[in-house]
Amino acid sequence: MRRLSSLIITSLLKAIAVELFGMFVADAWLTLALLAVVGGAAAAIGYLSAPPLAGGAALTAGTLAVLLISVRSAAAKSPDDPGRQSRPWKSMKPRSAASASR
Repeated sequence: MRRLSSLIITSLLKAIAVELFGMFVADAWLTLALLAVVGGAAAAIGYLSAPPLAGGAALTAGTLAVLLISVRSAAAKSPDDPGRQSRPWKSMKPRSAASASR
């Protein structure tokens, strides 16, 4: 019984590790950008003697900027959902002068 529970725990930990590794490897740009933000904030605090509050603000702003860029990039790459119209102005037809005067 003890061996079975250790096998289950081992396989569970392995599955979690594989998923976490896959999350970071799947989007290499996101991983590198976040590492750069964290490294930059750490360097600012450690080497430039910036106040920790400024480092925290830089970390927060940098992380949010990277997240926004990543989400916008992923949205631009993904095909539009049939039920969602992402750019409604693209499907609008220009009104003619005759229909505008009515």
